[in-house]
Amino acid sequence: MKPDKTTNKERIEHVLKAIHLIQTYSQNHTQKSFLQDNKSVDACLYQYTIIGEATANIDYNILEKYKYP
Repeated sequence: MKPDKTTNKERIEHVLKAIHLIQTYSQNHTQKSFLQDNKSVDACLYQYTIIGEATANIDYNILEKYKYP
Protein backbone atom coordinates (compact mmCIF):
# COMPACT_ATOMS: atom_id res chain seq x y z
CA MET A 1 0.00 0.00 0.00
CA LYS A 2 1.32 3.45 -0.92
CA PRO A 3 1.80 5.74 2.11
CA ASP A 4 -0.23 8.92 2.42
CA LYS A 5 1.22 12.13 1.00
CA THR A 6 3.49 14.00 3.41
CA THR A 7 1.74 17.14 4.66
CA ASN A 8 3.16 20.65 4.53
CA LYS A 9 3.32 20.64 8.32
CA GLU A 10 5.39 17.45 8.29
CA ARG A 11 7.73 18.92 5.68
CA ILE A 12 8.25 22.04 7.81
CA GLU A 13 8.94 19.78 10.80
CA HIS A 14 11.56 17.97 8.70
CA VAL A 15 13.21 21.33 7.95
CA LEU A 16 13.25 22.31 11.61
CA LYS A 17 14.68 18.94 12.65
CA ALA A 18 17.38 19.20 9.99
CA ILE A 19 18.33 22.70 11.19
CA HIS A 20 18.59 21.41 14.76
CA LEU A 21 20.79 18.51 13.64
CA ILE A 22 23.10 20.83 11.67
CA GLN A 23 23.50 22.98 14.77
CA THR A 24 24.21 19.90 16.87
CA TYR A 25 26.76 18.48 14.44
CA SER A 26 28.67 21.75 14.14
CA GLN A 27 28.40 23.33 17.59
CA ASN A 28 31.71 22.09 19.05
CA HIS A 29 33.78 22.90 15.97
CA THR A 30 35.79 25.81 14.73
CA GLN A 31 35.55 26.35 10.99
CA LYS A 32 38.87 24.62 10.52
CA SER A 33 38.07 21.60 12.70
CA PHE A 34 34.66 21.24 11.08
CA LEU A 35 36.12 21.17 7.57
CA GLN A 36 38.63 18.53 8.66
CA ASP A 37 35.89 16.28 10.10
CA ASN A 38 34.47 14.47 7.06
CA LYS A 39 31.71 12.79 9.07
CA SER A 40 30.37 16.11 10.36
CA VAL A 41 30.60 17.70 6.92
CA ASP A 42 28.78 14.76 5.32
CA ALA A 43 26.13 14.73 8.05
CA CYS A 44 25.45 18.45 7.59
CA LEU A 45 25.35 18.18 3.80
CA TYR A 46 22.78 15.39 4.12
CA GLN A 47 20.64 17.59 6.35
CA TYR A 48 20.88 20.43 3.81
CA THR A 49 19.61 17.96 1.21
CA ILE A 50 16.64 17.19 3.44
CA ILE A 51 15.94 20.91 3.81
CA GLY A 52 16.08 21.40 0.04
CA GLU A 53 13.81 18.45 -0.73
CA ALA A 54 11.28 19.38 1.94
CA THR A 55 11.21 23.04 0.91
CA ALA A 56 10.85 22.15 -2.78
CA ASN A 57 7.74 20.14 -1.95
CA ILE A 58 5.95 22.62 0.31
CA ASP A 59 2.94 24.12 -1.45
CA TYR A 60 3.85 27.32 -3.27
CA ASN A 61 0.93 29.25 -1.73
CA ILE A 62 2.59 28.77 1.67
CA LEU A 63 6.12 29.62 0.53
CA GLU A 64 5.11 32.81 -1.25
CA LYS A 65 4.01 34.34 2.08
CA TYR A 66 7.58 34.33 3.46
CA LYS A 67 10.92 35.77 2.44
CA TYR A 68 13.66 33.17 2.48
CA PRO A 69 16.94 32.73 0.61
